[in-house]
Amino acid sequence: MKTIETETDRFGRARQLYKLGKSAEALAELERLGTGYQGDRDVLELRWALYAGQDQWPTCVDIARRLTLQRPDDAHGWLCLADSVRNVPGGTLQMSYDILVSAARQIRDPILLLTLGRYSAQLGRVEEMREWIDKAHEEGDASILNGEIRIQ
Repeated sequence: MKTIETETDRFGRARQLYKLGKSAEALAELERLGTGYQGDRDVLELRWALYAGQDQWPTCVDIARRLTLQRPDDAHGWLCLADSVRNVPGGTLQMSYDILVSAARQIRDPILLLTLGRYSAQLGRVEEMREWIDKAHEEGDASILNGEIRIQ
């Protein structure tokens, strides 16, 4: 008796291949998914991770933009976009920072706020860094944020 392979099976296999470090195989498995699944958030997030691992930043920018359009209230897509823009040829830390500042106006996510603190530090804005980190601690679970950044 022939077993019917589902889209969930293919996606699961792609995720396992990614975890095993087999990026090319994982991408090939994602390509086998039907067109109705290509825009699924989990598929896009895995595809972004695979392309980021290959330094395919222009492709990552496109995928991250789709993530932010699908769920503008989810910090993960904005963090992916900021990371992609920073690494794309011609991209800068300031560009990534500006993306996250814009997102922080509508999203109060502790990891997003903490990332803004890190970017501020890298830009040499120490007081601003402290403000972002304080906001991150106000918004987030201290167990998640403890030890991430210590201000002396």
